[in-house]
Amino acid sequence: MKILIRLPNWLGDVVMSTAFVASVKQLYPGATVDLIVKKELVSITSLMPGLHTVHPFSKQEYSGLGGVYRFGKALRPEKYDLFFNLPSSLSSFVMGLAAGAKKRVGFAKEGGIFLLTNVYKKPLNVHRVGEYISLLEQFTGKQVYERQVKLIINKPSQVNNKRVLIVGC
Repeated sequence: MKILIRLPNWLGDVVMSTAFVASVKQLYPGATVDLIVKKELVSITSLMPGLHTVHPFSKQEYSGLGGVYRFGKALRPEKYDLFFNLPSSLSSFVMGLAAGAKKRVGFAKEGGIFLLTNVYKKPLNVHRVGEYISLLEQFTGKQVYERQVKLIINKPSQVNNKRVLIVGC
């Protein structure tokens, strides 16, 4: 199985999505998991183990809905079985449709009901981690117990002693 996940556009939300990505890998062992991430945030994906391919997306390079569609269509040869959409934006729904994934999963917002194959209600008053996990739980019908936000530094060369990363919940 080939799975494509469209990550959110903001650094903090990408960090919060790490629990979702890890849960997808746990629920679909043996699946190939690829990501679409904002080009400016692509470096953080190196701290998310077990990914196959990361597709950087730039609104400057692919402007407007036509550009988003072209970007998604370029991924069509990958033949994705499943597309999870975390941003809940019209452009990300169009991207998933253009990529040609057999199932496109997301929350019912901004036209998602028309462009996704599986649409779910976004929970209210839930931390972003819980929001993303609820999408996976609603789609699979399975409860996810491990909801830990985690970035992993595998190589000492990835450590930069001049920078500090602070993540708040």
